[in-house]
Amino acid sequence: MDFSRLQAIISEFNSTNNNATSTSVPSTVLEMFVPGYSTIAQLTFRYLGFDIGVFVTGWLVLFGLYHGAIFTYGLAYGYFSVYYTSSVVIDESDIMYDHIMSWIAVQPMTTSSRRLTAATRYVRGLEDADDSDDGLDEYGIFNNVKWAGNIPPVYQPSFGDYNFYHQGRWFSFARVKKEQTGGRRDSYDEQIVLCCKGRGTEPIKQLLIYVKRWSLNKASTTTSIYQAPNQNGRGERYWRRQSRRSSRPLSTVALDQQQKGRVVADINEYLNPATARWYAARGIPHRRGYLFHGPPGTGKTSLSFALAGIFGLDMYCLSLNDGITESELSSLLNQLPRRCFLLLEDIDAAGIRRDGLASPILATDDATVVLEAHQIGTQDKPDSTPSRALSILAWPLILVQLPFSLFSGFAKQEEPVKDPALPEAAGKPVSTEVLRGGSGSISLSGLLNVIDGAASHEGHVLIMTTNTPDKLDDALTRPGRVDLQIGFTLATRDQIRDMYMRMFSTDTAISEITPETEVAMDNGIPANAVETHEFLGICLPKKSVAATLELDKLGEMAQRFSDALPEKIFSPAEVQGYLLMHKMEPKKAIEEVSKWKDEMLEAKKKGNKLVFT
Repeated sequence: MDFSRLQAIISEFNSTNNNATSTSVPSTVLEMFVPGYSTIAQLTFRYLGFDIGVFVTGWLVLFGLYHGAIFTYGLAYGYFSVYYTSSVVIDESDIMYDHIMSWIAVQPMTTSSRRLTAATRYVRGLEDADDSDDGLDEYGIFNNVKWAGNIPPVYQPSFGDYNFYHQGRWFSFARVKKEQTGGRRDSYDEQIVLCCKGRGTEPIKQLLIYVKRWSLNKASTTTSIYQAPNQNGRGERYWRRQSRRSSRPLSTVALDQQQKGRVVADINEYLNPATARWYAARGIPHRRGYLFHGPPGTGKTSLSFALAGIFGLDMYCLSLNDGITESELSSLLNQLPRRCFLLLEDIDAAGIRRDGLASPILATDDATVVLEAHQIGTQDKPDSTPSRALSILAWPLILVQLPFSLFSGFAKQEEPVKDPALPEAAGKPVSTEVLRGGSGSISLSGLLNVIDGAASHEGHVLIMTTNTPDKLDDALTRPGRVDLQIGFTLATRDQIRDMYMRMFSTDTAISEITPETEVAMDNGIPANAVETHEFLGICLPKKSVAATLELDKLGEMAQRFSDALPEKIFSPAEVQGYLLMHKMEPKKAIEEVSKWKDEMLEAKKKGNKLVFT
């Protein structure tokens, strides 16, 4: 093969290389970084007539200037951020996190952002009730698919940095995830970082005050409910807002007016800022505890939420049966805001144990119960040889009878037993329910310590509810821990009458009874419906009695309804449940109340919890 022609071309290239312009980078230098550059440059110069070294040199200059500027800007910005930028960090566990996320969700930076996080499920702190009637089909049947399709997703800023303008100043908003250390999920997942230019945090503080007022004004007609769910080993518990409901009017609680006025006046006096100063001047801890006791369904929890709505405070609900430890309980109470309601429901069934007691045996045998009760009575006498011998000798009997007792425990009702060895000062029967305890590890002394110990939280309103106040320890209900007790009774006639009036009254007075309106029923049914037209006609009422009554007429009907029911036999919840079945039919509620009364009385007489109709 003849390579003479190729050698001539190369020689010609080498000769023209000497004619390169002085403004370009020498080709030998570029050849070190880009192999073959010299050949490409010579071909371009020979056939196109220009030297590409000029363009390469210009590009290298621009490349260096660009990256040099970026590097310089990074150094300058980092220096500026460290010494001339202020920031405030808000953890997800703090209540302020909910306020900021609610406010940010409606700002232009979120509505016009190209990076958003969409959520079709419940988003904490951003929920808005959708009470539209678009979920009803042409037959008046609620269709969740149709209703849920009208609810738009909730949008939040995605993780990253955002800038926004507020009241003449630029701020930076960053939503970041906390770093996970040690291969274990951290207690708090997210953080919010607010930044502003300047050497002081005063603008951010003013922004936080503005956001807090905005959020509280928005929620002025609602009550926020906080709980401390179990983190499943992910770290310590902290309060999370679980829901937000409309504040309940105090008039909807079935309780004597004098009792209502008594508790409202007492809490109002306690929450007055002057009262806190009065307590501090006299060295008295600023705490107040209330015990609501009475049969189930009498309105104890309802009154708690109504009080929270009156005073505009949040409700913090805590269950002692949720495996909570004493350290977690103490930490949660220290996280409470200055003023709030703390609700401990069914404190009698919380499984609180006395110090020194091991977890009792889960058995229903009477011998086991007596043995455990005896241990309770002798726990303060470690040198009691007969009691120790009784405990040792009773184990074979317990192990033999355990299978039979477990089987029979499902069929028989537990009766409280009393140990004759217990001192009369205790004076209270010990039931198997109390002896069994709960899944948590809260001792009585631990609970008392967090309620009114030396380092206990002050300023909150403590409300404890119980169905059986006789089961509570005297140390828990003494003055200083429980300052006011409110007793709830079964429904009186006045309460029954008020409940009927409230159920069928309207917000606007109408001077005459409106005629009953019929629900439009078509002969056809949807093709995918399984029910037939006859079946729907039986199940659905043909007439929806949405009648509004005059006050005089309504009062007369309410009196007839209350006279038909005995006093202090049914709980307000039972009466309300019956009225809800006829919430659009006030006349029918009176006509069928006698039948319902007889069925309920018969069920109560037989001890049945279910009423078969």
